[in-house]
Amino acid sequence: RELRAERARLGAAEEALAEAQRDREKTAVEAAGLRKEVELVRVRRAAYGKEQRECVRQLESAQAQAAEYGAELSEKRAELATLQSSLDTLASDVAAAEERVRAKLRAMDSEQAEDASREEGTALKEKQLALLEEGLASSRRTAPARVELAQLRA
Repeated sequence: RELRAERARLGAAEEALAEAQRDREKTAVEAAGLRKEVELVRVRRAAYGKEQRECVRQLESAQAQAAEYGAELSEKRAELATLQSSLDTLASDVAAAEERVRAKLRAMDSEQAEDASREEGTALKEKQLALLEEGLASSRRTAPARVELAQLRA
């Protein structure tokens, strides 16, 4: 009986040992899986850290470039404002020059009208003189005949 009891205890102990060994193997497999997961997490974390550093570098580069473009844009805006001011001044100068030209043209038109009027007056006076001279010449040609006619009448 003792032997049976001892065998039963030994069987139970062997069964418990086998169960413990299966649990240990299962735990070892789980631990190996967890170690692999931890290693994968470390690898991912390192990759993410590297990617984050690259993103930060790109962001800083983009920010520096944006600041540079902003400065260039400010310069260009200042140049544009200066050019616009110059253009406004030129437009004002052109408008003033156009007004002076129009005034000169009006004065020239007025002078030309006066000149034309003078020329027309001169031409009329010349015609009048020519007519008077023609009348005088006609009168001179007819004077002997008129004298003779007057003598004949007398």
